[in-house]
Amino acid sequence: MEEGRNGHPLNWSARQKIAVGAARGLRYLHEECRVGCIVHRDMRPNNILLTHDFEPLVGDFGLARWQPEGDLGVDTRVIGTFGYLAPEYAQSGQITEKADAYSFGIVLLELVTGRKAIDINRPKGQQSLSEWARPLLRKSAISELIDPCLVNCCLEQEVRGMLHCASLCIRRDPNSRPRMSQVLRMLEGDVLVS
Repeated sequence: MEEGRNGHPLNWSARQKIAVGAARGLRYLHEECRVGCIVHRDMRPNNILLTHDFEPLVGDFGLARWQPEGDLGVDTRVIGTFGYLAPEYAQSGQITEKADAYSFGIVLLELVTGRKAIDINRPKGQQSLSEWARPLLRKSAISELIDPCLVNCCLEQEVRGMLHCASLCIRRDPNSRPRMSQVLRMLEGDVLVS
């Protein structure tokens, strides 16, 4: 996980704050914006800006795309950051807010595991975070997924909740991914979506 100002990995409460704040930002873009749904298209840690007290802000709207209400997905040239692209977007260029949900799921995995979305220095089979994490998520192997820096520094229930949320967001079928309002409620502990 990216380091804080003091050079140490971020603690669990900072990681939770980042997850919730970024989810709020995406919920606003997708569901509350006056002009309709705006798809960010480049949700990744570098585009989550932190204030001096670690309040997260979603930034860098250079790739954002307006999606008129009722539009089932705009076909567009595939742009974004490898490792965060939703499979359906990478294959067809069809963009919906569900592609942002996928990217956000990868960010959640990064927050919990301390790993990068793509890390070519890892052994084969572990280079893609989503492909490495999927079978571990199915087995609920929290001890294998959690960043070693976080062991004994967080509540297992909170980690389990964030991993559950991540697993829903990175589902291969975009229609089965949750909306960002559901993601936010899960991260805040208000609801459990299966």
